[in-house]
Amino acid sequence: MQSDDKLGASRIGAGYAEFHFGFIKAAILLAFWGGFAVGAHSISVMGLGFAPGPGFFAFNQVHGQLQLMGWVGLFVMGISLFFLPRFAGVPLEEPHRQSQILWLMVSGLLLRYFSQSLLPYFDDPLYWNILGFLAVLSAFFILFAVALYVTTLLMTMHTVFAGKARPAVHTVAPFFAMMLAGWLLYVMINFALVALMVAQKKIVLPYGWNQFMIDLFVLLSLVPISFGVGLRTLPLYMRLPAQNWPVRRAAWVYLTGVAVKLLADLVLLLGSDSMALLYISHAGTIAYSAVVVLLIWKLDVLTRLQQPWTEGRNEPVKPDRKPTRPGMPDYGEFGAFEKLIRAAFFWLLFAAVSELTVSTGWLLGHEPMVSRDAVRHMYLMGFITHLIFGMAPRMIPGFLHKRAVARPRLVQFSYWLLLVAAVFRIIPLLLPLSLEEMLPVLFKFLKIGLSFSGVFAMLAVAVLWVNLRDTARS
Repeated sequence: MQSDDKLGASRIGAGYAEFHFGFIKAAILLAFWGGFAVGAHSISVMGLGFAPGPGFFAFNQVHGQLQLMGWVGLFVMGISLFFLPRFAGVPLEEPHRQSQILWLMVSGLLLRYFSQSLLPYFDDPLYWNILGFLAVLSAFFILFAVALYVTTLLMTMHTVFAGKARPAVHTVAPFFAMMLAGWLLYVMINFALVALMVAQKKIVLPYGWNQFMIDLFVLLSLVPISFGVGLRTLPLYMRLPAQNWPVRRAAWVYLTGVAVKLLADLVLLLGSDSMALLYISHAGTIAYSAVVVLLIWKLDVLTRLQQPWTEGRNEPVKPDRKPTRPGMPDYGEFGAFEKLIRAAFFWLLFAAVSELTVSTGWLLGHEPMVSRDAVRHMYLMGFITHLIFGMAPRMIPGFLHKRAVARPRLVQFSYWLLLVAAVFRIIPLLLPLSLEEMLPVLFKFLKIGLSFSGVFAMLAVAVLWVNLRDTARS
């Protein structure tokens, strides 16, 4: 096993809180019945050419909130509240807060789902005001839950952020700090915008601000936590190179690029029409995208060209020991999880290269060839969702004190379902409409695929739930 100085992993001991499986259950149920279901409805309306109803745009924002805070957010919360204290070697402070955080998050998300979905269908002031109040209350619950989550981790890991942690933890600490900052900024802006929406008698948040919040959460929370955990666990899980290089410097360059982009975009949203801010925003995008490409290369999860951390270790092998899978340290008891992880980093590389190309082209005077919507789906549907599907069967069995996932073959099945869903959801966003007249049959096929991509995603989520549920029960 990789040594502590390389992974910084901490063995489970007295005082460590047990894994709260409720976060995973809530994330999957909200995703299946809420986020992916609403998304499947919306894209089927677009793909099959139906006229959108009065609640179409409200449904889209509900879909985004449930996916970010419910599907991804609850997964991140559950994993991080268990993993980060052990990684840092300190027990979780006030572990009873986990249940409070979970119930506040679930209550807030259900209230948002209910209230904003119904707002477009009520003109009566009494009912509208009740639904509006519930929408604001939902944002407050989520704000309170995230405040509890962030303060709990800060109390637990204050030595890490103070620079007193072991070297392996200290190396990736900036990624965890970014993640917590991103959570807080997102929920504070979300609360302010929901309150403003209700005060102005609107049914949706302002489009530009909504997209800004998504970018903020993806770039400042989701990408950093993925690298913070991935740089220390994936070498162990997949026999990748040890990350003995200046990771912290890369993290600070990434943060600088993200901060420059987000601050420039914020000033533009507040009403500035300065062209200089657009140049600054694109320069920041180039900086953080280049760091993402560097991190993927250093991790070597796609190419496998570098020596794994096990190279040169002369550990005796028992003659009767069953051989592990080629290039992997396991025997297949977690399924083909590595396919999902490689797919995740392929989509992340695709997103980063797309952003590099678009921003560099814009600075040189060329129109962007890839829409921002396509890039967001590469990050969320492509990278983050595949990463969850890959890491869940590999990490969660151990968190539950199990030696294997209950149904390893279902991991491969979920890979194919998710591949179809991602391809048909993202590829149509990349093709210019000018090609439709030249390739009408292809576009018709892609529109049909787009219409059913949400259904494939829902099936993949159902398969993941069956596997994790049976693992927890075994």
